[in-house]
Amino acid sequence: MTDRAESGGDEVSRSMPQPEDPNRPEPPVRPADPAGLIDELTRSGTRLDATLSALGDAEVRAPSRLPGWTRGQVLAHVARGAEAYTWLLAVARNGVEPGPRAGSEALARAVAEAAARPADALAAELRSCSAGSAAGPRTPRSW
Repeated sequence: MTDRAESGGDEVSRSMPQPEDPNRPEPPVRPADPAGLIDELTRSGTRLDATLSALGDAEVRAPSRLPGWTRGQVLAHVARGAEAYTWLLAVARNGVEPGPRAGSEALARAVAEAAARPADALAAELRSCSAGSAAGPRTPRSW
């Protein structure tokens, strides 16, 4: 999408998605490979864990590349995201919601509380949350 400031505003409306042609055939659906996706999640978690192991309290409190966020806040947000995916995977696996989801205010409090923890405690929490995402059945039939 072209930025309004660069184009005077006209390009934005022209680059917006147009309605689908109802006579156009649907593209073939390619099934996802859940086991492969979970394997990649596990590999990503291993890389993140190696990075976490090298961080001390000062590094966790330092600014991240995300303006206005510390590294601890980013890591706490990733942990809460992993919990959300674990919740969604539980629904996909079982067809039943495992409990209520936290609202945005509760999520903001949880991120702030986790970000204030020492680096080793924050790393342990993130490891635990990430492990939950990869746990459980890995075959499409069980989903």
